[in-house]
Amino acid sequence: MRDGDTVARYGGDEFVVLADGLDPAGAHTAAVWMQDRIHLPIPLGDQTVRMHAGVGIAWAQCGTAPADILRAARGFSS
Repeated sequence: MRDGDTVARYGGDEFVVLADGLDPAGAHTAAVWMQDRIHLPIPLGDQTVRMHAGVGIAWAQCGTAPADILRAARGFSS
């Protein structure tokens, strides 16, 4: 992520990235970048495993409830 972005564990295997100043194209590029890194092969003993993840995108206005933003992000997948 970029300097100034915030990455936080939301719970379990869910994470939230707060990335201010992205337009739709930039947000999509960031989502694809994250998925590409998550999907890299991981050597594990004599096997190789790959992780998979869905990435959601949502925009917030001042005063938007955090739960509403997270709900909107879950409705989108890149």
